[in-house]
Amino acid sequence: MSSFSSGKKWQSFQDSRSRIWMQGWRALLAFLLLLLTSAAAGLGRAQAQSDYPGGYTLAPLQPGAIALLSMTVDISFHDDGQVTTAEVQVNYRLHNRNKSETISTKVAAPGYLAPDPAPRNITLQLNGKELPLEPGNQQWWLATITLKPDTRANLVMTYSARVGDGPLAHFRYPMELTGQLWPGRLESARVTIGFPEPPNPQSWIALTPETYQLSAEAVTWSYDLKDPQQPIDFLFIRPSLWKTIQQVRRDAAQQPSSQAYKTLGAIYAQLATAIENPDIFERYYPLAVASYAQAQQLDPNDIDAYLALAQLYQLRADRVPDDAAAYTSLAVNEFAKALQHGADDPAIQQKVVDGVASLVARARARGDFDAANAYLQRLKAIAQQHPQLVNNEAIQEQRMALTIDWARHALENQGSAPARAILVQALGQDAVQPPLAEFAQVNSLYVDVRTQPHLRIINLNAAVRENNLALMDDLAGRLAQTGAAKLELMETDPVLLHIAIPFADDQDLLTRQRVLADAIPDRPEWALLRAILLPERLRWQKVEERWRTVEAYEEQISLVAVSADAGMQALNLERAANALDGNVPLNALLKAIWTREAQLWRDLATHSRVRFTLTLYPQPGAPLEQTWSAAPGDDLFMSGSAVQHHLGAILLILLGAYSVFVLATWLLLRK
Repeated sequence: MSSFSSGKKWQSFQDSRSRIWMQGWRALLAFLLLLLTSAAAGLGRAQAQSDYPGGYTLAPLQPGAIALLSMTVDISFHDDGQVTTAEVQVNYRLHNRNKSETISTKVAAPGYLAPDPAPRNITLQLNGKELPLEPGNQQWWLATITLKPDTRANLVMTYSARVGDGPLAHFRYPMELTGQLWPGRLESARVTIGFPEPPNPQSWIALTPETYQLSAEAVTWSYDLKDPQQPIDFLFIRPSLWKTIQQVRRDAAQQPSSQAYKTLGAIYAQLATAIENPDIFERYYPLAVASYAQAQQLDPNDIDAYLALAQLYQLRADRVPDDAAAYTSLAVNEFAKALQHGADDPAIQQKVVDGVASLVARARARGDFDAANAYLQRLKAIAQQHPQLVNNEAIQEQRMALTIDWARHALENQGSAPARAILVQALGQDAVQPPLAEFAQVNSLYVDVRTQPHLRIINLNAAVRENNLALMDDLAGRLAQTGAAKLELMETDPVLLHIAIPFADDQDLLTRQRVLADAIPDRPEWALLRAILLPERLRWQKVEERWRTVEAYEEQISLVAVSADAGMQALNLERAANALDGNVPLNALLKAIWTREAQLWRDLATHSRVRFTLTLYPQPGAPLEQTWSAAPGDDLFMSGSAVQHHLGAILLILLGAYSVFVLATWLLLRK
């Protein structure tokens, strides 16, 4: 249990005692005070009750000749029905080991830094004489003790401390510290917790160390010639509550009633959740469930039993995520039963609505939006016979709050598209769509344009959002209907649209590209493709000369309007977002979504590229290849040429000339 963990921290002092002794008592005290400061703070965080588990000891501020021989601690508890108080008396048997000098030293209560509140009615008596107390700087109280040479004395401390005002009380006494803070060896020690009635271990949650002796009146720990190694730690049901439990159990056994078992169920549920401890929860949670189930059997028309059991099931779902689905279903079933047994009672209907609204709110708080939506769907099914349940104002508020929380969670963790989808499903497209603006459907575009004589191939790689293949299907279908090119849509990642445009000359290519451009859907995402298909200038000429053909290509592309289109969409979204009243939760969410969407348009312009490759075939020689790259906002001019020599005609001329030379030579030789 987390609230007992500090005992292990204190135990570490014993392991290092001899080493610290060698370094001097002042170093020891400084070390202890520093460590106990953090330990006390940790205890304050772990303790579920509002009070410190009131066990306190004394420590000398300047350890010296006065040693602690033995000690006894007697504890009893008083419960006035509002709070449990520990009454503590500690008897320290001291010895001045200096045989020649009278020794005076200051002692501090509690001897270490401890949280508020300070114990009440604290007194110190030395051999029956009360010592005056003065406020300390870091401790509650200081007192001076004086012992004559080689003298023994009894120093008695008494006080009262609150140990619990909830269902549980918690008391811890730091026995292991006492022996370490005082010089000398602790010869004997005894701790006794007394009870006005024979103790019943069923009312105990935890009691350590387990080396105690149990009698009809007390629990006792004894230590002889050894220092205690861990604190006395006692977690228990408050006496007043324990008496109530016993009385209700007797009433339920003698005269079984729904009310008696509901009372038991409420007590067990309170105990199960008193502190964050799985063992305690598993100990009392089944008893609470069984008590409410018994109440239902005794009175099937007792609506409160169904509602209480529903809350218990939801509590389990909240605490044990692995069981959330099953116990959530059980909770909703109990609400449905409550409705069946009180369908005509508006108060019962309101309790069912409040219960489901509570389930939705808790699911929203822990971020389980699927579960929250499931609750609303179950209520919708239950309310087929009672439509007023679904139309209840509280349910409508929770539905809207769920939609907003769910969409905001999606926005922060998945992006604006999933957030929009949640809002559209709940509120409709009109509530999400801003005026005069579109949402980008593509995250990035990469266009690869490869051109060679009589063929241009355009490969369009589009990273579509939300895997929206319909967007690409629409584009491919419209382009294919023109007949101006051959198309193939490949469902890769990103999606690839392959466009092959055969052409006879530059005019044919321009005509085909214009036809394709006119067929492109009117969406800003395709502005880049449209600009590629509509060049400002395109010339592809072949000039025939006597011995050769010169093939020349020129093309000018303007992508300035592409970035302007994306910027205009971003600007329209931002204007729409700024026009919303951010004090309204839905508007605040829409403003965040639209602002994020505006940035996506700008990102699209940044993440879009086009690459042109021109391949010409000179003769003779290897193919000539040139490449250019551009981005939205650029102007690009491309040109290239290749010379194709008429090798066949040249060879014929050379062959003819050679033949004439051979014939002329033969004629001359013949003469």
